[in-house]
Amino acid sequence: MERPSAGALSGDATGAFLDDVSWTQLTPWRDEVVRLDRELRPDLGNLADLLRRIPVAIWGQLLDAPERHFGRADLLLPRMPDASLQKEWTGLSGGQLLRQSVAHIDQVVLACAEAGVRPTDAKVLDFGVGWGRLAMLWLKYSKPENLTGCDAWESSLEEARQLRVPIELILSDPLLETLPLAENSLDVVYAFSVFTSLGPQAFPSCLAGLGRMVRPGGVAVFTVRPPEYWSLRSDWEGALRDAEHREFYFHPYPGQHDYGDTSVSLSYLDRACLASGFEPPLLEWVPADPHQVVVRARRAPA
Repeated sequence: MERPSAGALSGDATGAFLDDVSWTQLTPWRDEVVRLDRELRPDLGNLADLLRRIPVAIWGQLLDAPERHFGRADLLLPRMPDASLQKEWTGLSGGQLLRQSVAHIDQVVLACAEAGVRPTDAKVLDFGVGWGRLAMLWLKYSKPENLTGCDAWESSLEEARQLRVPIELILSDPLLETLPLAENSLDVVYAFSVFTSLGPQAFPSCLAGLGRMVRPGGVAVFTVRPPEYWSLRSDWEGALRDAEHREFYFHPYPGQHDYGDTSVSLSYLDRACLASGFEPPLLEWVPADPHQVVVRARRAPA
C-alpha cells in the first residue's frame, strides 16, 4: 500500500551491517548464488528450491542490485527500488529496511506453522503489497503461483510491475467488501504497516474481509500501533493524551477520510478479531520495528 513518508519518525542504524555487499560474497552461500544464476528457470518455478540454503536476509540484499551478483538471472528476478523511493514510502531504506522486512517475514513463517502448513505449500496473500518488498522476500519460500498481492492503490501495483514482482497483482476494494480472492482459499494472509493507516470504517471492514478469505485454521498476521505511538509524534500535540482514552484513535492524512495514522487498544483488537471470525490474537514485538505490534490471529476451526 502506498503511504506518505514517515518523516516524523527516524530509524536507528542497527541494520547498517546489511549495507555491506561483502556479506553476499561469503561462504557457504557464495556457491549457492552461483548455482542459482546458472540453474534458474525463466518461469522462476525452481527459485524457492535454489534459495533453500541462502538466508532470507542475503536474498533481500541480492535483490537490491541483482546485476552486481548475477550474470544471467538478473534479467529474470525482481529488484528492490532505489533508496529514495524506499524511504519515501516507508521512512527507511537499505539495511535498516531490510532488517525490518526480514523480521516481518519471520512472522509469516511462524503463521504458516500455526496454520499447519509448510511455507512452500501455503497459499498466501500479501494484503497491501505496495511495491512488493515483502513479496520479493517471500519468494525464498514460495513458488510465485502460491502468492498473490493486492493493493487499493493502482500506482503501488504499477510500481511492483515495474520492479518485476512475478506474482498475480490485484487492485482491491479499499474496504474489502468485494474480495480479491475466493472465500476460505488462503492458508495465510499478511499485512504489515497497513492496518496502522486504516480509519474507523476501513479497519474492521478489511479485517472482516481477510477473515472471509482465510480458511478455518488459517492465520492472519498484521501490525497495529498501540496508543503510546503518539508520544513519537511531536507534530500532533495532545494526541497521546487523547489516544490513551480512546479504543480507536485516528488522524486522517490531508484529503483522506479513512486513511491516515491509527492506534488501537488491546480490547478493541480482541473484539475486532472475534467479529471477523478469528480467535483471540497472539501478540509479538520485534526490535527491528519497535513502533508496531505484530498480531497473529488464527481463524476459528469450522
